[in-house]
Amino acid sequence: MKGLNGLNVFIFELPLIYKIEKQFSPITLVVIGVILMVLSSLSLVIIPIAIIAALVYVLFSTMGEILSFPFSSTFALSFTNDKNRGRYMGFYTMTFSIARAIAPLGWFIIADNFGYDFLCVTGFVAALLASFIIYRSHKVLSS
Repeated sequence: MKGLNGLNVFIFELPLIYKIEKQFSPITLVVIGVILMVLSSLSLVIIPIAIIAALVYVLFSTMGEILSFPFSSTFALSFTNDKNRGRYMGFYTMTFSIARAIAPLGWFIIADNFGYDFLCVTGFVAALLASFIIYRSHKVLSS
């Protein structure tokens, strides 16, 4: 399944980004990407056939990744100026990398103690909350 993720990113990312980057704001694409990742997490709970659930998960999470990852850095870049751009983006990249390294441990602890259905619902709620916070923070900061 990981190969399918990489193949989808390889085939779709650049053409998709090229087509939609001018049509939507970066924050809109980040929120849509996070919502797709939310749906991917939820698909593991609501689709009873494992192979179909896994395929839906990979496709939705891949599309969410394609939309949210490049535009989240664009969104973060919008808060910088010439003097702090390098430091700000270095900190952004560092925190993103730490989160990607530590998060699996947290998710495995949740799955071990409460089960995978609870893990998927928790991921759904966490990502939905994150997309709401991102959207609201953009509204507050842009006004």
